Order: sequence, then C-alpha cells, then structure tokens
Amino acid sequence: LVVKTFRQNFGMSPSEMFDSFSKHATNAASIGQVHKASLNGKTLAVKIQYPGVADSVKSDLKLVKPIAMRMMGVKEKEIKQYLDEVESKLLEETDYELELKQSMEVGSACKDLVGIYFPNYYPELSADRILTMDWLEGMHIKEFLKTNPTQEIKNQIGQRLWDLYDFQLNKLKAIHADPHPGNFLFKADGSVGVIDFGCVKRIPEEFYSKYFQLMDDRLLHGSDDELMSLFIDLDFITTEDSDEERHMFFDVFKNLMQLLTMPFRADEFYFGGDKYYNSVHEYGLELSKRKDLKKAGSARGSKHLVYVNRTYLGLYSMLNELNATIKTTVSFNFDKEKRNYISWNKTEDSNTMQLVINRYKTDKHFGCRKCMLPKHMVDAIEMLILKTNPNIILPYDGETNVKLFLNLSENMLGKRISSIFSKDGTKTT
Repeated sequence: LVVKTFRQNFGMSPSEMFDSFSKHATNAASIGQVHKASLNGKTLAVKIQYPGVADSVKSDLKLVKPIAMRMMGVKEKEIKQYLDEVESKLLEETDYELELKQSMEVGSACKDLVGIYFPNYYPELSADRILTMDWLEGMHIKEFLKTNPTQEIKNQIGQRLWDLYDFQLNKLKAIHADPHPGNFLFKADGSVGVIDFGCVKRIPEEFYSKYFQLMDDRLLHGSDDELMSLFIDLDFITTEDSDEERHMFFDVFKNLMQLLTMPFRADEFYFGGDKYYNSVHEYGLELSKRKDLKKAGSARGSKHLVYVNRTYLGLYSMLNELNATIKTTVSFNFDKEKRNYISWNKTEDSNTMQLVINRYKTDKHFGCRKCMLPKHMVDAIEMLILKTNPNIILPYDGETNVKLFLNLSENMLGKRISSIFSKDGTKTT
C-alpha cells in the first residue's frame, strides 16, 4: 500500500526516493502512519495517509448527527453550524497539502519563541497523501514524566506551552487546535517540539474581540448589562428567549465563564491537583441534571467556540499532568479590543446595522438600568467618546461612561447631546 501510494504520486517507490526507508510504520497517526527515512544525511519522518479517509469522515459524521441530536435534545438546524465546523476541520486534516502550508507558516511565525522547536518540511518530498518533515527527537509526556524531571523543568515546559498558545492566539489569530499529547515532544532541557498542524483554527477578528473580553475580571464582575450584551453577541442568549430563559442562561454562562477563564484572570495559576478540575466537572454535572436547561433545549454559543475550547481544555490537561504552576499573563489587550468590539457593534455596514437594530427591538428592557437609558443610547455615547477621545480607556460600566461623556462634552456635538440629559445621567424631557 505504501509503495503503491508513492508510485501514484512520484512515479517511484520510497526506497528509490530515500537513502533508507523503514518497511514498518514507526508511529501511527490518527489518519495515517509514520515511517522513518533518511536522505542526504538527514533523518526524516514520512507521514502517509490511509486511503479513503475523507470519505470515511463524511459518512461517520452522518451516523453521528442523529445520535448527537437525541443526546442533546436539539433539532438539526440548531447544531448544524457546529457539525459543519467539525466536518470542515476534520476534512482539512485529510488535506496534506494544506497541512504542509500551515505547518511551514506557523513554524516560521513562531521560530523566535524561546524553547519551542518545529520540524522543517519538504514540499518536494510531499504530496496530497504524503507529508515529509524532519524527524524530531524528544519524548511524549508519559514517557518524559517517567524520567522524573524536576518540578522546575516541568514548570518551564508548561510555561512554554502556555506562551506558545498565547502567541498563536493573540498575535497570529491562528492556533494549533489539536493539543493531543502525541503532538508534543519534550526534552530534558525543558524544550518543546511541536508537530501536526493539520488542524489549525483561525480566529475571526470579530469573534476574537468579543469572546476574549470574557477573560477580563472587570467585565465578569462588573456591569450585568455589558455582559448581557456580550452574551447575546456570542449567541449564548438569543432574541427568541423568554425573560425567564434569558436570566437563567445569563446566570449559567456567567458562572461557567468565571470558572473556565479562571486561569486567564490570575497572575499565576496552579494547574496540578484535582481542585480546579473537580470544580469544572461538578458544575458540568450539575448543569446536566437541571430540568429547566433540558426543557429550554437549544444549542448555544458561536461555532468558533468548538475548537477554541477544545484547544484550551487540551492545554489545561497537559499542564495538569505536568503539575505546573504558570504565569498566565496574556497578550490580549482588553481596552483596545473593547474598542474593536464596540466598533463591530456600530459598524456602518447597513446589513450589520439592521441586525443591531433588530436586536435592540427585542432587547429594550436590557438597557442600562442604573442610568435609566436604553442600551443602544449608552452604546452610542461610548462610540462618541471613542471617536473624539481615541486614547481613552472606557470603564466596563454604562453609568460611568455616560457621566464620563458629560464631563468630556466640550465640543458642540457633545453639548447638543448632553443637553437632553440631566446632570445625574437620567433622561429628561
């Protein structure tokens, strides 16, 4: 089978292409197998895809869909976007030409990260079902831990993994979304090798500026109106929900986000032990038993959450095995991205504006309760502040922003708008 694949793609057998080529697979990949080879003094890993994988992915998902619908108690249209996301990523993993391109791009972009190393890839020795790269030395995590490394080295490895994902997420807006332990190799000096870029999740700017606001402690413990607006934008809460459902899902997702983002909101976080993971598990178990949630029965959240959450839960798991304590400072610029988030909501594109208008028609009672203004008026005020004072940092509080606007309104536009409000920020005749 291997020889046949090579002849179909290169017109020659692997023994004719390489100086040496192992007859038996050295490792098994998820959709193929890896052989060890050598050429011109270089040791290489040659990944060969099993035949018919792409067709198998499609047929398997067709079988899974009705099972998932029954287990979740949802309709097909409610989970279609999530299944489409999963299918597209699984099919991408069968495209070795795409993997070659992504591997070279991400490896090049991350080359200056300290203690992280990547293989070189060889396009001339690769094809649609064959991928050739350097053979990386190192141990997988289970094997590595058996060598009894010091906690200092384990913390160093954990920190490098965290920094790698922080860089990919916040600088590249593209993350290695398959944090399987088999895709990482560890050395005694604390360096980390990274392989398999078949699954790369690219983060749309609009989603990025919204979702990662949830890592900011000021928002999660600040204005409920601000958080409600963000939850609606992220599809955690829909315009079709009743008032009771809105408040129910608001509490559910607020508690869930406070739990899942806990590492991001700490200066330093201990990933070892069972305490944190038990709390996540217990909350998930609690939610699974709630009859009111089952009755509401609809899938929630942006499709982009599927692979973002999968990635970070996989990272958390590796850090837990390392018993690592990590400095979890993130590169996300909360104040800059709040500007972007507000800008996305106020874009002048007519289609998007219409969506915003429609949302507020069904969302009037979720205005800024403290300052007695509807939410869209508070948002408009925030935009005026940003347009006239681009370097200012906005608080996460509608009432404070209104008062800030009144204090800044020295220009004629500001005076005209501020004249319809009393000085305490409430609406007047």
